[in-house]
Amino acid sequence: LSLFPEVGRTTDAAAADEDEDADDDPVILPWQTRERVETADELRRGASGIYLSYLDDRADSVIDALRLIAHSTGATIVHCAAGKDRTGVVIALALAALGADLAAIVDDYALSGDRVAAVLARLSARRTYAGDLGGEEDVDKHRPKPVTMERLLAAMDEQHGGVPGWLRAHGWTDEDAAALRGKLLDP
Repeated sequence: LSLFPEVGRTTDAAAADEDEDADDDPVILPWQTRERVETADELRRGASGIYLSYLDDRADSVIDALRLIAHSTGATIVHCAAGKDRTGVVIALALAALGADLAAIVDDYALSGDRVAAVLARLSARRTYAGDLGGEEDVDKHRPKPVTMERLLAAMDEQHGGVPGWLRAHGWTDEDAAALRGKLLDP
């Protein structure tokens, strides 16, 4: 369930197209054929503006990810390349849907910053990401900042009356909410 068009020269689908060992046809993501221009609001909001674009562009994937968490048996792994941005948004929405305290959601999001250096080192060692990531000087640029999640959640309040309002507007049902609550709070 993809949330974001990779913009690097060598990441994800573009790298898959060039992989000599791949026998399959190239992977074409829905947004690869469309030009996307960041809005003034997204630019003003910084990284949280990018996160809002996930919600605008890929609401279907966000809802499906939350439904997989809610309705699947056993544990669910939510991941992306670095485990902080796309992953952080999905997890923050799940926590907000359950009524978690804003400070707890922000703290949870910021915790992934403890591993950014190690994650970037791992990704930089892979052909897929090596050309798109800077060196050690970029670690702080990639570290999740609490203000980013605070701004995202504030924008969700302003634009949708909160995360539950956004979820409902995109097809999230009372049954989905009950299943998520049962899965994460009453396992």
